[in-house]
Amino acid sequence: MSTTVIIHIFAKTGQRDAVLEQHHLLIQRHGDDPKLLRMDCYFPEDEPEQIVEIATWESKEAHQQWRQRVIDSGDADAYISLLAKPSSLLYLSPAK
Repeated sequence: MSTTVIIHIFAKTGQRDAVLEQHHLLIQRHGDDPKLLRMDCYFPEDEPEQIVEIATWESKEAHQQWRQRVIDSGDADAYISLLAKPSSLLYLSPAK
C-alpha cells in the first residue's frame, strides 16, 4: 500500500529559494528511486519561508530508507544548513 508523505520545510529567513535549489539538486542526484511514485512542492501563501513537499512512496519504509541514504551520503549537508529548524514529516495511509 502506498504512503503519502507531507514534509514541512522551514527555510532560514531569506533562504527559501536557496533551499528549493538544494532540494532540486538532491532530487536530481537521488530521485531516481523506483519506490518514489510522485513528488510535488508547494509554497504556502501565508508562510514565506516554508515549502511543503507532498510525495507518494511505495511505503513508509521506502521513504525512510531513501532519506537515510541521502543523509548518509553527505549530499544533504548544504540543504540542512539552510533550514531554520528540522523538517516536520507526516506519513499518511489511504483511508479505507
